[in-house]
Amino acid sequence: MRALVTGELGATGLEDQALQFQHDVLVELVADLETFSTSATGPVKSTTRRLALSRGIAAATLEGEAAARWTACRERIRKGERYDGLELSPQLGLIPLGPDPASGLEEFLHWLTHEGPIPKRRAEDGRIPLDEKLGVILVLIPGGPFLMGSQSDDPTRPNFAPVVGEIETPVHEVTLAPYLISKYEMTQGQWVRAFQSNPSQWETGAETAVIRRVTALHPVESMTWYDAVRLLPRVGLELCTEAEWERAARAGRTDQRYSGCNDPALLSRYANLRGEETRPAKFPDPQKGHDDGHIIHAPVGTYLPNDYGLHEMTGNVSEWCLDGLYLYDTAAGARGLRGPPERSTVRIYRGLGFTSTLSVLGRIYIPPDRPGQDCGVRPVFLIKD
Repeated sequence: MRALVTGELGATGLEDQALQFQHDVLVELVADLETFSTSATGPVKSTTRRLALSRGIAAATLEGEAAARWTACRERIRKGERYDGLELSPQLGLIPLGPDPASGLEEFLHWLTHEGPIPKRRAEDGRIPLDEKLGVILVLIPGGPFLMGSQSDDPTRPNFAPVVGEIETPVHEVTLAPYLISKYEMTQGQWVRAFQSNPSQWETGAETAVIRRVTALHPVESMTWYDAVRLLPRVGLELCTEAEWERAARAGRTDQRYSGCNDPALLSRYANLRGEETRPAKFPDPQKGHDDGHIIHAPVGTYLPNDYGLHEMTGNVSEWCLDGLYLYDTAAGARGLRGPPERSTVRIYRGLGFTSTLSVLGRIYIPPDRPGQDCGVRPVFLIKD
């Protein structure tokens, strides 16, 4: 029977149409079953891989050396002023890396997106070295209230910006519980290790006469919102909410227009936008006076961080948020959400990308099924009790 189905007996053009139909259906079924069972990205191998990882995650992140790291980390957090006595239980899947020496905030390695030994901080500056095998680094953001939104009426008041869209007002207080957000935009290497695929338009290895070679340290992009909310939870991550994104971007400040900077003349040190450097690629209407050195997205960590130690929260790629579009007169609930995302026809993304100029800084929204070559993700890890 298999010989007939696979065509080994030359079973095509059969006179009996019913038999021919059965043959064709069975040929397709055999092909589908082979793909199902052997494809590197198919369900069987994907499930087998995830099962193996799940069996090792507790030992890697909660036992042995990791347990000692958690003991020291919990003591620092409990005694530290930044976290107001937070009692953080060990989190399955994370390994403490200690505080960033500049921000003072605790950082953690997301084990499921990492490959190789646990990274060590450099002696000269206390930074974690960036390489293509590094997993997502998560920063513990303190809980509490912050001012969300912008206003253009008074430069002396909080969250001033010269140009503010109607949906960005009014400035209002939102309170968030502590949460963990990625220090960098999620990279192509991390996405491939997590999901064995790369949706990026500018993917690893891409290169042109005017565009430098893309590496696995470049941010992943061109996934839809649906892709992000479907895939990230498979490795214990989530899309950040807009409130979580904005608190992280403002980094406890109310006097900065951009993440980490308040001067457009200095912004090229913090952000990758559509600047003068894009003229060889014939990008239209570049940001005047801005030259950040990269025509498309740059490797994460290329630009200076904000006060929370987070890089490229302005520019490089925009970042999907969990939220649908709700006006700020709607009360913010858990995680700052103002309503179910599915009740909105669009989703919010924030932060600008390499195709953007400052004229569109603020809340941007597009349909959730539309991928964008300059739209990626900065995931969060939700703390478990």
